[in-house]
Amino acid sequence: MTGKKTTKLARTPVQQAEKEGEDTTMETSSETEPKSNLEMDSNHSGDTSSQEDAPRKVSQRRHHRRSQTIREQPKRVNNQEDEEVTHQKFEIFMAEMVSTMKTMNQQIVNMKQKMDNDQQLN
Repeated sequence: MTGKKTTKLARTPVQQAEKEGEDTTMETSSETEPKSNLEMDSNHSGDTSSQEDAPRKVSQRRHHRRSQTIREQPKRVNNQEDEEVTHQKFEIFMAEMVSTMKTMNQQIVNMKQKMDNDQQLN
């Protein structure tokens, strides 16, 4: 066995927030709710630029809100916990691997014995 460290895949900001117990659901605003035909007709003045800008403004706000929560997350100073968890997972994996190898080895021994018995009968 070599002394190589295993690399851990980086979590996305959403996964990190979920791990830390933060609410990751997006807030909805009344601007994103569709208007009824009656409301649209009464508000329609021929100029659609304000209606076209509304979704863009909402998405920009959402992006800003999302990027703000990313910046507010505390930086990790000590990764010792992560290393311990990774090491535990590695030990479990190795134990399973050894168990599988022993089982396979026993199957090979059994097959060899069966072949030897078959040859002796012939």
